[in-house]
Amino acid sequence: MMEFVKSLGKGSGGSVNLIRVTKPDGSNPYYHAVKSSNYYDCLHEEFQILSKLRDCPGIVQTFGASLSRGRMILQGLVCAHDHGYVHCDLKPDNLLVFPRDVNGGVTKEVSYELKISDFGMSTEAGEGSVFWGCDSPYLGTPLYMSPESVRDGVAEKSLDLWSLGCVVLEMYTGKPPWPFQDSKEFLRNLLDDKAPEVPESLPWEARQFL
Repeated sequence: MMEFVKSLGKGSGGSVNLIRVTKPDGSNPYYHAVKSSNYYDCLHEEFQILSKLRDCPGIVQTFGASLSRGRMILQGLVCAHDHGYVHCDLKPDNLLVFPRDVNGGVTKEVSYELKISDFGMSTEAGEGSVFWGCDSPYLGTPLYMSPESVRDGVAEKSLDLWSLGCVVLEMYTGKPPWPFQDSKEFLRNLLDDKAPEVPESLPWEARQFL
């Protein structure tokens, strides 16, 4: 699990925060300095440079990027979908951080991996998986729900892919996918098949992914 510890510095272009990563086995946590930027293309270019300089002892190391994390989540979703299940509640709170398994095939430029948790709302995919019979009028967390989950109440794999897009967007911007405080307002947007705004300032790869 990742926890914010304190701010290490802030400037006109962004900020650097100290993050504590708690291991699942209860052993001593470790710490990373995590940089966020107001200029996404600059941050992406900096990441590419630091990745090439990873083995230089006098230069800080970089451990990951939002798109790499998004691809890790996508790998987990593909596995669940291949087995016929839809998660139905994909969001940042249901993503756990683990030390990287070197033999696990995880992208080389990161030193940890994300794993999907909390399958309590999961169900089998398909037209028969209607979840409007639950106590809630919809299944999942509103900020990350898809239009079809609100409109049709049927668990399809596309629900998880929409939620993944919302999560990746939040990773890049540091803000929730919808700016609205009123849940009824963004539910109306979903019913009108509107999507969260993707800033033009995001790197090209991120915009293509989304």
